[in-house]
Amino acid sequence: MSSPMAIGAGLVSGRVNQYNDFTVYTHRPGYSGLSVGVDGPSRAEIRYTDNHDGTVKVSYMPSSPGEYRITIKYDGISVRGSPYTVRIRGDEPSYSSTSRTHDNFSSLGSCGTAANRVRVSGRGLYSGITNVQNEVEIDVKDAGPGRLHWSIEGPGHVESKNRQLDDGKYRLYYRPDSPGEYHMKIQYDNREVFGSPFKIRMASLVIATGSGLISGVPHTYNDFSVYTNRSGIGGVSVIVDGPSRCDVKYKDTYEGYVRVSYYPAAPGEYRIYVMFDGINVTGSPFKVRIHGKRPKKYIATHEREDMMYAFRHRLKAPENVRASGRGLFSGLSNIYNEVIVNARNAAPGRLSWSIDGPGHVEAYNTPLEHGIYRLYYKPCRGGEYTIRIKYAERDIIGSPFDVRVV
Repeated sequence: MSSPMAIGAGLVSGRVNQYNDFTVYTHRPGYSGLSVGVDGPSRAEIRYTDNHDGTVKVSYMPSSPGEYRITIKYDGISVRGSPYTVRIRGDEPSYSSTSRTHDNFSSLGSCGTAANRVRVSGRGLYSGITNVQNEVEIDVKDAGPGRLHWSIEGPGHVESKNRQLDDGKYRLYYRPDSPGEYHMKIQYDNREVFGSPFKIRMASLVIATGSGLISGVPHTYNDFSVYTNRSGIGGVSVIVDGPSRCDVKYKDTYEGYVRVSYYPAAPGEYRIYVMFDGINVTGSPFKVRIHGKRPKKYIATHEREDMMYAFRHRLKAPENVRASGRGLFSGLSNIYNEVIVNARNAAPGRLSWSIDGPGHVEAYNTPLEHGIYRLYYKPCRGGEYTIRIKYAERDIIGSPFDVRVV
């Protein structure tokens, strides 16, 4: 039986003098047994709405900004994730900001300042990922001497720094800790460069992936992983709705992701809701077909010879080789992602790997210790990629791996 869960934007942030909502999955009619407490700088009016589908909509309206603590209990037991810490803002959104100024900024090129001759580029001008270093490049070689100033503001704290490159180029780095819309202003000699201010949409890099989000088998545990970029299972919640109730288990791998297993008792189509801090992750809810018996697998892949790397080690059989690491399931473009291959207890054989996808990929591997290797790959753009790891021309367990690069 699935435990009660709560999801919704109202468990993350909200506004004063308006109702902020979230949903509680009770898996039974009505809202008797459900209790919600909102503690903070002001009292909050709370409303309950029965959706008549095993869920209850909860709305609360605080009158003062600040940090609130929301406690949710069902039949006297706290639901998973409770209590929630929620930031309530005033009528106008509050922002954090960071800025940098460079005096006596000189460059190669013509004399005089000319903000419209400054060229700005980089993926970080338009979108980015929280808790990851995002980049913007500024080229001033045709602008002449002057002062460069840049700032970024948004709903979260932003760490920033910069580095001088060659030929009048600079690279700006920023790392926000919260998702939302940010604004970057870039000025040269007190004049904004072309396109400034830039609106940047920051997303939280939480990805759910695995075969258990595609299909499964009844009367056994089906698995998938949720990559959170932080330790512990706090913030991860899963709801499985379908023909039968499902037992759901969570396991912290201590490698930045959580292993989730669910146990359906009947075949049919299920919906799996995967939430992080009360918000659906990308792709959620997932439609999953639970088959009466294990389905046949039909896999079509393509290998590119120029992306093939091979090395020898002692293997007993492909089933004894294990691959792990976040890079097996998700990755970032324009940075190196990692995969670990463990062939420690193997007889002589050939281990090879390849990666195929919509963009060019730089790849190499290094040995770590006896029988363990680290594979690196750097895709030039986002999209769906396939990593294939073989021994003796046979796929190891789990191969080919589908990787989502953003």
